[in-house]
Amino acid sequence: MDDKKKYRALLLAGLGVVGLVLVFVLQPERGKWWRHSGVVWATEYHIQYYGDRDYSDSILEVFRRVEMSVSAFAHESTVSKINDNRSDSVDAVMAYMIERSHELCRITGGAFDPTVRPLVNAWGFGDDDMALPDTSQVDSLLRLVGIDKVKVVAGKVVKQNPATQLDFSAIAKGFGCDEVVRMLKRNGVEDCLVEVGGEIAMAGRNSERKLWRISIDTPEYSADSVSRASMLAFSMSDCGVATSGNYRNYRTAADGTPYGHIIDPVTGFPRQTDVLSATVCAPDCTTADALATAFMVLGLERSQAIVDANPDVKAVFITADKSGSLKTVFSKNWSEGKR
Repeated sequence: MDDKKKYRALLLAGLGVVGLVLVFVLQPERGKWWRHSGVVWATEYHIQYYGDRDYSDSILEVFRRVEMSVSAFAHESTVSKINDNRSDSVDAVMAYMIERSHELCRITGGAFDPTVRPLVNAWGFGDDDMALPDTSQVDSLLRLVGIDKVKVVAGKVVKQNPATQLDFSAIAKGFGCDEVVRMLKRNGVEDCLVEVGGEIAMAGRNSERKLWRISIDTPEYSADSVSRASMLAFSMSDCGVATSGNYRNYRTAADGTPYGHIIDPVTGFPRQTDVLSATVCAPDCTTADALATAFMVLGLERSQAIVDANPDVKAVFITADKSGSLKTVFSKNWSEGKR
């Protein structure tokens, strides 16, 4: 090979190396783990996902859209306008929530019902500072309760009684988690976990390429949401998980007896059953959120019957025996808890 050919060969080889270096340097990062946390709806949220960009603005937009539809604490939200009879128009989120509420009320035999808001307020857990109601007041308020009295017709909400009010607190956090996961998936994210106030929606795997690890708190009466002790943990993915209990949000009666925030829509009174906490795994967190609340009203036996009748739902209950010792009861299909 003459000098000219040698020079050309060396030049091409050098250009090839430079080209490879440029491709390596300029190639955009394929993805990394992103983590976001903050406060929404007076509770904390924690989100992690593997993606090629930061979706924090989109996450906040999802939260804002849900809030302005179904938050009873936002004066200009769709549900507040409906509750105050300032409007009868519903948006897509509100229409969906009412439709799901009808379905979940039927599944739970009335134990889940978002029209329980007047009773929630009366017992001191809403936005009104009221003295505890007596039986006659509860009976009067019960006339307003019943999601079957609320329908959506041609984009308008129709209430049999104008005084009926909606409160989606027992389902909104779960729905918000689902909506964030749906948004992330639309943007190509396969691995993510979204937690809002203890309700969780997840997909794919964690940063160690394992199933997501979820912990259940020991049910101890405490107004301090930071004071938490894990009772058990389990691994799963591609589902929603929600835990409900009366041990953090409660009031104390004049005789010193604590009563919880979960009101029985059938009786109108705070419900105390043999279930101290209920954790539900369902295909979506909206369903898990609603069922966990309903199971606190229904008690262990009736809740287990609902789980048995719905194979895509599983649950773990924490109860206490006569001595006060805690006991964990898993649904028949919760294989994780039986290992």
